Amino acid sequence: MVTVYALYVSKAIRATTLGGRITIKLLRILNDWAKAQKAEEVHVHVTSGVQPERTDRLLRRLGYRRMGGIMRSGGHRKSLKALATVFCRAPHHEY
Repeated sequence: MVTVYALYVSKAIRATTLGGRITIKLLRILNDWAKAQKAEEVHVHVTSGVQPERTDRLLRRLGYRRMGGIMRSGGHRKSLKALATVFCRAPHHEY
């Protein structure tokens, strides 16, 4: 199993086409490395504050599936906010 705790793309380009391409390239490199290590799964931890809904959609399109999440009270807010979500995929599947 390979676990990624941080994958960072600069805020200045994160929501641009270039930022998306960089993110996909990084995930493909990660996937290739995981295959070379003979890992059966790749886990990516996603933290809040980095557009979790967009990140969720991107990872699902790339074959990841949600494994779980950690929740916290929103403080004085009425809703709960995910602090971290874990996504998983098998590295031998192509994008």
